[in-house]
Amino acid sequence: STSAEGPCGWDRKRHVVLVGDHRQLGPVVITNNAILETSMFERLAFQHRPQLLRIQYRMHPLIRQFPSDHFYDGRLEDEYRPQRPKPLQFIAPQSCCLAYETQSVPASPMTPPASVPATSTATPTLFCHISGCEERGSALEGTAVRSLFNRTEAEKVVVIVQAMLQHGISLETQSLAVITPYKEQVELIKAMLQSAALPEAEVGTIFSMQGSERDYVVCSWVRSRQTIKAEGSEEADSARLLGFLTNDRHVNVALTRARHGLVCVGDIQTLRHTATFSALLQYYSQRHWLVTAEKWPTETPFAVWDRP
Repeated sequence: STSAEGPCGWDRKRHVVLVGDHRQLGPVVITNNAILETSMFERLAFQHRPQLLRIQYRMHPLIRQFPSDHFYDGRLEDEYRPQRPKPLQFIAPQSCCLAYETQSVPASPMTPPASVPATSTATPTLFCHISGCEERGSALEGTAVRSLFNRTEAEKVVVIVQAMLQHGISLETQSLAVITPYKEQVELIKAMLQSAALPEAEVGTIFSMQGSERDYVVCSWVRSRQTIKAEGSEEADSARLLGFLTNDRHVNVALTRARHGLVCVGDIQTLRHTATFSALLQYYSQRHWLVTAEKWPTETPFAVWDRP
């Protein structure tokens, strides 16, 4: 990214149309020059009157709702038209549901909800809470990558992928991807899928998935800090503790790749220390789509196919 990314060639043009989304990942900046922290596209979007293309054709409305409300002021509209076969709906049994409490309540957020639906809830998206432990380094021998990974979370992701395949997801006719913020988690999940002799599903970072879509997405958030859980954290410290997961652009990209089904896997006790994740967890909890990995998906019904 350079400061000349936009104006070059504009001097003789009366009208210039720029198309993009400054609420998703921008150009990669490899300098500390503060001028380049904000792209030319973003500057123009704030200084003028950008026109939002409101109609979205990709996501199931219940996958679209949170990104629309949180990142786009609730302005997105749906023209979602799934083709056959009908999409898979995940089951959130009442025995697995968790209630999320905001940061203002010091008690653990992992408490049974005050009320749960009389029957299990079928949904295209849910959040699976798992308490693991993030590590930094190389998860696999012989790899040069040294970034964050979470073995417990990676193991749960493999279980979820296996359950999706067992319930009829066919990689011949449908696309399935696992996305995660960290390269080492990518390599770890790939190795675990191979060890489990599962059909090769796509695994990549959020960066690599920007601009693309998949029918079904499993998102592994990785971050799980025991010190945060024990001591708590002020919002001002969230960037130091959670890295670029505090960047809404990463979260927005991850949440908007799936067409029919999205499963998020992460530690709510850690992630809740950012405003966006706190809102996301509230969204899932209020709809009884926040489940515990202790029982889901191995000890409960997993999914059903949506009816025509």
